[in-house]
Amino acid sequence: RAPSAPLAAYVLESNIDLMVKELEYDPLEFRLNNAAETGDEMINGTHWPSVNIKKCLKKLKAHSLYQQTSYEENTGSGFAVGIWRCNVSPAGANCRMLEDGTLQLYLGTSDISGIHTGFAQVVSETLDLPMERIEVIQQDTQSGPIAPVSGGSMVSYSVIPAIREASEEVRERLMKLASKHFEASTSDLELHQGSIRVKGVPTQNIPMAKLVKKAESIRGGEGPVMGSGRCSLPENAPAASVHWVKIKVDPETGQVTPLHYLAIQDVGFALNPMLIEGQIHGGVVQGLGWGMREGMEFDEQGQLLNPSFMDYALFRADEVPPIEIELVEEPSPHGPYGIRGVGEPPIVPGAAAFASALQNTVGIRMCELPIRSEHLWQAMKKD
Repeated sequence: RAPSAPLAAYVLESNIDLMVKELEYDPLEFRLNNAAETGDEMINGTHWPSVNIKKCLKKLKAHSLYQQTSYEENTGSGFAVGIWRCNVSPAGANCRMLEDGTLQLYLGTSDISGIHTGFAQVVSETLDLPMERIEVIQQDTQSGPIAPVSGGSMVSYSVIPAIREASEEVRERLMKLASKHFEASTSDLELHQGSIRVKGVPTQNIPMAKLVKKAESIRGGEGPVMGSGRCSLPENAPAASVHWVKIKVDPETGQVTPLHYLAIQDVGFALNPMLIEGQIHGGVVQGLGWGMREGMEFDEQGQLLNPSFMDYALFRADEVPPIEIELVEEPSPHGPYGIRGVGEPPIVPGAAAFASALQNTVGIRMCELPIRSEHLWQAMKKD
């Protein structure tokens, strides 16, 4: 996930930490003074789209965990900055309301992280329809609307505008049908939990299902209540993250125990906060895995020594430290509702934050990942 970014962040953040230590600068203030901002030129000559690294750093600076000074022996903390540019792709969506009042949303996306729940939320918001009345149907690449691949932290950002446009078209058709039914202007009508009613006269209402059934059964009428949407956003919206971790090191064995973790991330707008927190929890554990354990080991003949999860040391649930999450909501200029990509940004700074905490605890900057206990023990003995 986030190909190349965790390693790039590890190298960049390691060099910054070594530099500020030699120059006797505060590592957070140095980053605050020098972090890229919207419009700054990148190394490739283009300019950063909307990016909010500094707001994430300010959130860390004000947080109680960062401000607490630990005097416990063999204990320390560190932090690192991560950035994932996210991606964007053209996309489409189709909606159809059935005679029983169910709204079917047809998409070409693959749901690998719960994103279809967020898509249903958008339809629910647009049509004031209960979530249980919305059915998301995943189609294949031949029959379904065009959609981005489930990668690059771009699916919600790319697809939701098309979903919103499709559901708004359904809304317009329903309002037109209700206008004829009540012999009233659409401006005098409002949606309400699966029905359309006259404003100020709640008893004057008609279920959407009844309108659909009528439209589909009368010759020369409006026909099926359907809508389609498409979009192609002009610009991506990078997502910044700042991670802080507190650790304890056993000087006799080099064993490291993560004690507490803080993940701060700019999500633009939290469309589904619980789902976002789940994504960040997963990214944190992945990042710690990169920093502390995960690596493929080969013998002298090139034979892989840890080819299965029996040998490849992933974190177990009881080994994960308490994780606190802080969301920054700085709306993106083009994303629907101001959202940004969420899935990959939280994996980017984890290994670098862990290495920073190690440096602040034992005074050694490790230059190779993963930093296993035996490697740290050997480095401490040499130091």
